[in-house]
Amino acid sequence: SLNSPRVYKSKAKGAQEAHEAIRPVNMALKPSDIEPYVENAQYRLYSLIWKRTLATQMAPAIIANTTYKIIAGKNRELEFQSKGQRIVFAGFMKAYTEGSDNPESALDSSEKILPTIKKDTVLNLEKLDLEQNFTKPPARYTEASLVKKLESEGIGRPSTYA
Repeated sequence: SLNSPRVYKSKAKGAQEAHEAIRPVNMALKPSDIEPYVENAQYRLYSLIWKRTLATQMAPAIIANTTYKIIAGKNRELEFQSKGQRIVFAGFMKAYTEGSDNPESALDSSEKILPTIKKDTVLNLEKLDLEQNFTKPPARYTEASLVKKLESEGIGRPSTYA
C-alpha cells in the first residue's frame, strides 16, 4: 500500500544482512532546522542522510523512453529523430537523486531529457545538430562483473567463485 512505510527485503537467497543503516532519529528535524547550529560539513552530511532517508519512503519515479520523429521539408520529405527520456512522475527524485545535489539533473547523463510535445505540433527550427551514432557491443565480463552476474542468477556459491 502507498500509505504505509516501505519495508525492504534482500532478494538473494544466501545474502548476508547488512548492519543497521545510518538514519535520522527524527525526520521532523529538517536540515534547514540544524543549519545555524552546525558546521557546513556537518550540515551537508545531515542533509544527504535526511534526503536519502526521505527518498526511500517515496513513490518510485516513472520515466518514459521517448523518440520524437520530426517531419520537415516543403514536401515533408525529411525525417529527424530525437531520442531521450521524459519524466512522467518524479516520485523520489524530487527528494534525492544518486550522485547529485540537484534532483532536476536526475537522469543518466548519457540520456537527454526531452520536453513534452503533443503530436502534430508545428515546431520552428532554432538549431539542427547532425550527429552520427555507432552502437557498441556489450562489455566483456571482468572478474567482478562475472561474480555479480552469477550471484544475480543464483548460480554457484561464493566459495566456488574463486
